[in-house]
Amino acid sequence: MKAAEGAGSSLAVSPLRILLNVWEQRDEWLLAAMVLLPVSLLGSGLLLVVGSGLAIVAAGWKRDRRFDRALMIVAAVLLGVTAAAGTGKSWLGLANYLPFMGGFALVSQVLRSRRQIRRFLLALVAGSWGFSIFGWGQVMWGWSFRFVTWGSLIHVKLVGIHAPRPTSVFENPNGLAILLLMVLAIAWGLWCDRDEGSEGGRDRWVEQVILAGAMGLGGPLLVLTESRNGWLVALLALGSVLVLMRRWRWVALLGVVAMVPVGAAANLLGLRWIVPSFVWQRLLASLDPNSVAFESMVSRWDGWVFAFQMWRERPLTGWGWQSFADRWAAQVPPPEVPLFHAHNIYLSLAAEGGLLALGAFGLVWGWTLWRGWQAWRWERRAGAGGFLLLGVNVALGAYFVAGLLDAAFFDGRLNVMVWMVLAVANSYWRWLKGGGDRAELTK
Repeated sequence: MKAAEGAGSSLAVSPLRILLNVWEQRDEWLLAAMVLLPVSLLGSGLLLVVGSGLAIVAAGWKRDRRFDRALMIVAAVLLGVTAAAGTGKSWLGLANYLPFMGGFALVSQVLRSRRQIRRFLLALVAGSWGFSIFGWGQVMWGWSFRFVTWGSLIHVKLVGIHAPRPTSVFENPNGLAILLLMVLAIAWGLWCDRDEGSEGGRDRWVEQVILAGAMGLGGPLLVLTESRNGWLVALLALGSVLVLMRRWRWVALLGVVAMVPVGAAANLLGLRWIVPSFVWQRLLASLDPNSVAFESMVSRWDGWVFAFQMWRERPLTGWGWQSFADRWAAQVPPPEVPLFHAHNIYLSLAAEGGLLALGAFGLVWGWTLWRGWQAWRWERRAGAGGFLLLGVNVALGAYFVAGLLDAAFFDGRLNVMVWMVLAVANSYWRWLKGGGDRAELTK
């Protein structure tokens, strides 16, 4: 009788086990999440969280004790800082941080091979086509429609106060510029990377079309955003790549080329004839006290000073998430320019979450960046080009440098992008540390 019951139980469980095994072996859901990101934050997030959860149930949790312990400490710190603020708005603002860190932990568990990582990055680049197409629609055809469902969870929102500068689905051009910077670095890394699964044939051709399209659409659009932050970080990122590759002549050439628009802004040597007017005018406006561009720089400085003052008043736990905008508006006399955040990732965290939150995120970000750097060094020592990890590391470096002048993580789509690229760096380190198939690197 018991044997019969056991057989019946086994038969009942088998379909679920089969489903989980199939889910573990297939990763199309993971790819679909990144392709869906430009138009549906909610759909993309559900695929990432639910899909990762099912895959982990099937494959089990791969232990990384120190890092897992660090993530739990960080999560506890964030909850403690939020509770200390004692406001419902702070608990609501926690949604800008904790869920994305959770997604990072889950996806880090799912990506367990170089092939998976590579496919995931390719899907991320393919998804960028949506961001670029919306941006080009604004530039070429003046798209100005909105599609909004459930607040900001599912939406395409085009054109705002920054027109004619393209914003795509972001609130401002800077968010689009930072995302394009990351995508361009990753696409370049994939283009240069050698992979045994894509040496030729149809798959390689499709991959090249995706990468070339992303770079061809994203590169010019980055220039058209007129984001001074984006331009500067792009220059620094390209220079860093050339230095790491020891292309010293190209570094010198890049320095000369970078001085051309500066010379045009200063009206030297007739350079305004060869530099697009919107480029040198944007640079010149940064020095003109009567221009809107100059006012935005002043408001940034004022926001940094105010955030620093907030941190000094409550250095340990901060004032609570989403408190900056209210405290800025409550000044007497009221400020002429509204600010919703401090335009700096690190000052925003310090002002609203204190040193505890800033240190917690610094731990996760710093540790993951170190792992990405180590993985790149291992690839180089293995005789491979190391381009895939170099592209990933440059993308992350570009984001965190851009964070000195803006706090783009308040946009959910860009937040997903950053945490997923961090998951790639973490997963690749784990794969190499676990003795992954090193033969893949030299083919």
